[in-house]
Amino acid sequence: MDYIFLAFMMFCAGFIDSLAGGGGIITLPSYMAFGLNPALLLGTNKLSSCIGTLFSAYKLRDNITISKKFLKWLIIITFIFSSLGAAFTKLINPDNLKFIILIIIPVMAWFVISNKTLGIVDLRRKITIKKSNRAAKISSAI
Repeated sequence: MDYIFLAFMMFCAGFIDSLAGGGGIITLPSYMAFGLNPALLLGTNKLSSCIGTLFSAYKLRDNITISKKFLKWLIIITFIFSSLGAAFTKLINPDNLKFIILIIIPVMAWFVISNKTLGIVDLRRKITIKKSNRAAKISSAI
C-alpha cells in the first residue's frame, strides 16, 4: 500500500511539474516519509529536474533570445555549482539536512503560491547580461 501511495504522489508531482514546475515540493517530502537519505533525495530530484529542463530547452531552442555563447557558459557554471552543492550535502548530517529541507519547502511553496505574477509577466526585456552575471555570482555564493 505504501508503494501505491508513493506512485500516486510521483504521478501528481510529474503532472504538476509538467504544468508549472515545482514537482520537487511533492517528491521530496514523499520520499522523506519513506526514510530515505536526504542527500540521495536531493540528487534524485536534481536528476529528474535536469532531464525535464533539458527536454524543455531542446524543444524551445529556437525561441532562446540570449546569445548561444553566454548560454554555454551558464550551462557550464550550472554543472559546476550543482556538483559542488551535491558534494556539500554529503558533508551535512542527514538529520540536519532533513530539517533544512523541511524548512525550505514550505517557504518555497508559499513564495510560489503568493506570487500572482509568477510565470505571467514577461521578464525577458528586463533581464540583461549584467543582471544575469550578478544573479550567477549571488547564487554561486549561496
